[in-house]
Amino acid sequence: MIGSILYRDGQLRPAVAYSVIGVVVLVAAYMVYAAWAGSGASRPVAMMCMTPDCGYQRSERLQVGETFPAACPRCGKNSLVPAFTCPECGTVNVWNEDRGLKPPTRCTKCGREVYHGR
Repeated sequence: MIGSILYRDGQLRPAVAYSVIGVVVLVAAYMVYAAWAGSGASRPVAMMCMTPDCGYQRSERLQVGETFPAACPRCGKNSLVPAFTCPECGTVNVWNEDRGLKPPTRCTKCGREVYHGR
């Protein structure tokens, strides 16, 4: 029964072949759309003040054209920089590169070494 629907004279029917190709193209188009549509929104980035004893932290979406270091709302100094959250313990830390030090950056709480891009 199914053989007669899919095949005629031992060959795959053209309608079946075109239907399979159409489904594959639609799935691929949806995957491309989903990838492009999802990349438009920026993710929140941890921000931290580098001034000792200030301790100001927040998480926000960065805007195009922002320059850092930015003015800290708590202490007023230009020391607010993008930071990272330690994958081990969740503590917010400033990258060594933003402090003028060489990598790797160590978490201030657990001591784990963290590199950009890892």
